[in-house]
Amino acid sequence: MSFISELVKDVSKNCTVGGSTIIYCTTIRDTEQVHEAMITAGIKANIYHGKMGSKAREESHRSFVRDEVLVMVATIAFGMGIDKPDVRCVIHYGCPKSLESYYQESGRCGRDGLPSVCWLYYQRSDFAKADFYCSEATNATQRNAIMDSFMAAQKYCLLATCRRKSLLQYFGEERYTDCGMFISH
Repeated sequence: MSFISELVKDVSKNCTVGGSTIIYCTTIRDTEQVHEAMITAGIKANIYHGKMGSKAREESHRSFVRDEVLVMVATIAFGMGIDKPDVRCVIHYGCPKSLESYYQESGRCGRDGLPSVCWLYYQRSDFAKADFYCSEATNATQRNAIMDSFMAAQKYCLLATCRRKSLLQYFGEERYTDCGMFISH
């Protein structure tokens, strides 16, 4: 992915005061590259992914929860059990695996009721990761379900309308009207 310099600039300008930021990356390689770019830019950031040892993951998590560091760059391994009320910004660096995971990860933002934002950085080459995600399937039914979820996430990335409305409709909420606040790609 080639948006790292733009991401670093946006985080530096908008996400280093007043709360915490979580940057979700789709691969360990992207996680390491984004983390390195943050550190190089002078942004105090931690890293978290499944290939780290358990002690390193625990320490990274602990210092984030204690506000010793305000930016966490992570894969989806940094998931369940994260209840940090002051997360102001959740960023997805790459097309998410599914809308279910995107929704769950984005839900970490603004739990204290204060204004918060979610950003999604993607490029069309992210859509080639379907085979990577489908490799988790053990049968055709699972493969089709994974592919359907990934296709819904791709469609979401490409929307030129209110993304909140689309997301709520995906989960069965039909009464939400367009907020008129779509921000272009």
